[in-house]
Amino acid sequence: MKIPVKLFSSIWFWSLVVLFVSALFWYLSGIRPELMSFTIDGFNEESNLVTADTYTYWFHASETPWFSVPINLIGPVSLIKLLDLNFDLAVLLIVLLFCLALRELYRYAGVRVLPFAVLFLANPSMTGQFFAINKEILIIISLLFVVIYVHSGRTKHIIAAIAIAVFSKPEFLVLIMFFLVSRGLRSGRRPFILLAMITMISLFYSDLPNMDSYAEVLLRGQTAESLGITVLLQELAAQYHLYFIVVVPRLLLTIYSGGVLFASIFILALMPVILKKKLQLADDIVFLLCLYLIMVSIVPFPHYRYILPIYPLLLFLALRPKKAIYISSYIRHRNI
Repeated sequence: MKIPVKLFSSIWFWSLVVLFVSALFWYLSGIRPELMSFTIDGFNEESNLVTADTYTYWFHASETPWFSVPINLIGPVSLIKLLDLNFDLAVLLIVLLFCLALRELYRYAGVRVLPFAVLFLANPSMTGQFFAINKEILIIISLLFVVIYVHSGRTKHIIAAIAIAVFSKPEFLVLIMFFLVSRGLRSGRRPFILLAMITMISLFYSDLPNMDSYAEVLLRGQTAESLGITVLLQELAAQYHLYFIVVVPRLLLTIYSGGVLFASIFILALMPVILKKKLQLADDIVFLLCLYLIMVSIVPFPHYRYILPIYPLLLFLALRPKKAIYISSYIRHRNI
């Protein structure tokens, strides 16, 4: 493939080069030594470079037999085992999958790859996901392949999305399956589908899988300084079947849990989408985004990591050319 000369005069290209070199330096000088140290000394609670989840995944991958791994960890732990606990191989795999997704986004959705990649990596919360196997980066890449499938209609893309989702969260895999089934229905029914989902979750919230363990983690995390808002929301959802009024407050808490910088970046990504009036449920990507937000709002304890996969979806909606909307609509109706 011939590389156009004008590419090297693009501000987006050189911005991407700077971000890539910075990320590589960050990994080699900070993240990698930290990863190597906890294989010997265990997790350093004072570290702000590697999360406790990362250590948990690698610990179970090295110490726990496959059949004894907790069900909520089985995905990332299995992938780490398959990679033979190689940190560098894990980073390489994530980068290659992301680059493949970018190429396919350009081919089938016409998205300008350089602005998308730069705006993606300019968010420190996103760049940090590349440095180790974690559920969020796997969900992000899987979602990108779902987006590609929406615009290509090719089986290989949805197979890639499902294969990657297998190593993330079981509930995310269910979400993809639900999206594929409901996508074939008339788009005018989507508001009723979402309302029906929220109603059913409200009725059976306390009976959802792992809800008891989630509640225990939530209670253990409370301190004397805690305001008790998360506990109150959980009680409303679990004891009084009022999940439907918990959705929005819990999502706002999830965004705010990342701090002012994270919330600001999230809002900046959302504003172009709103101003361009691209938030319509008839749009498969917007429908997918709503389904994911519902999934996030089910978890009792808010954490900004859970909502990270929304960011690339917002970027895509902001950067997607108009023709891609018609392509995805045509493919959906062709498959019905």
